[in-house]
Amino acid sequence: MAGTFRRNEINSIQNPYFTSRNSMYLAVVAAVIPNIPYIFLSLFVCPMRFFPILLYFLLAIISFHLNFFVFLILALAVFSFDLIFVLSGIFGLPPSLIVDSIKHLPTLNLFSFSGYMILAAFLVLVAWLYIAILAKKRDMFKKASLVPAFLAFCAVVSIDISFNPPTKLFASMFFPQPEEVTSATLQTGLDVPGRDGRKGHVLIVMVEGLGAISNPLHQNLLWEIFETEQVRSSFKVTSGTSPYYSSTTAAEARELCTHWGDHRDFRDQPAYDCLPARYRADGYETASFHAYWGSFFNRADWYPKLGFDTLYFRESVGKAGDGTLARTCGLTFKGLCDGDVANVVEAFLEHPTGKPKFAYWLTLNTHIPIEAGAATPRLDCETGGPFRDPTVCRLTEMWMDLLFRIRDIALNPDLKGLEILIVGDHHPPVWTRRGRNVFETGKVPWLHLKPLDAPSVDKFASVGAGSVP
Repeated sequence: MAGTFRRNEINSIQNPYFTSRNSMYLAVVAAVIPNIPYIFLSLFVCPMRFFPILLYFLLAIISFHLNFFVFLILALAVFSFDLIFVLSGIFGLPPSLIVDSIKHLPTLNLFSFSGYMILAAFLVLVAWLYIAILAKKRDMFKKASLVPAFLAFCAVVSIDISFNPPTKLFASMFFPQPEEVTSATLQTGLDVPGRDGRKGHVLIVMVEGLGAISNPLHQNLLWEIFETEQVRSSFKVTSGTSPYYSSTTAAEARELCTHWGDHRDFRDQPAYDCLPARYRADGYETASFHAYWGSFFNRADWYPKLGFDTLYFRESVGKAGDGTLARTCGLTFKGLCDGDVANVVEAFLEHPTGKPKFAYWLTLNTHIPIEAGAATPRLDCETGGPFRDPTVCRLTEMWMDLLFRIRDIALNPDLKGLEILIVGDHHPPVWTRRGRNVFETGKVPWLHLKPLDAPSVDKFASVGAGSVP
């Protein structure tokens, strides 16, 4: 009996109906063609895509019985879902945030990075082939066997699982974030203005793409910049890590408002209980600094709701000063240069107004993809440097340049008593597995410079408003 079953199985596979040209053609269209771009992307980094692969297969099978326009709408919907799903996994953003961000695409310089253009053209070509072939050959495919298509579907799923195992990062996009919020501002006590009788200037720097590096020796390439006698004699230096979730605006909600969420949570109310508002209520002058447009993620609208008195964005900062701020840096996110914005931040802190100041600076230029030659060469990045990954190495060189500049601000004799917190927003979405493995999953680093001789609450009482130039 077993032998009979085996012979029937072999005969079924060898049946010309199952191995016909039409059947094989359908298998390629239903399971292979729409997944080719992501199979290629799996050589670098890509989330597991079981559901999009299944949807392509099922749509191909039922397309024979659908009106063309219904099929076209469904096909475009599946391709859109797949793209959003993959972008969510690569960039660590909730799918809903990807959709909400589409309206900001005109502000991006997408043509500056050839990789995006090539991938976009490839996706359009693949979508056209899938739709055109299924529409043109529908009568022929009605006579085809579904067995080869199903086997091809199983093969593609197997490849996807083998190359793209699920990770906590991808899973976290579809599950609620932890209820308890932990942030660098909480861990350092900066959430309470004027604590311990101290009331000096405060600077929080959120560094774009700065993830916690797993190897302590590699992380110390950054933090050792502050391990000098001059810094140690003026500051108590502490460091640690904090969990992160989602995007840069989620990091801003975490650090400034002790809230798991993102900018969409600050649309409805006129004001929120966040650090800038608390510091302003305690007599501080508050300001934010960012090298990109204030319209991006509507920061110009919701930053004032957090308690910022003054907003410095590309459109405002670029009009000030001696013309040096006309320079731009970056590729897709082309904005002002962080080094130039640092000068504006320092000038704001130096300018006497009779009040202590709370400054928040969100950096920009280390946004992936990064500009070639943007950093001071230090780590032999042509060969990958200590990370064995050129992109992570160049990012680290850019972070080092930034931290050296922050150290200069910290040691400015006119800013004695300045307290500084440096914290990352999220991991950099680098395009290699080795590069991603450099970072500790779900964590960003922070470094806190707490002045040893911080100014007392009375320091600014002696500086009247009349001292302003």
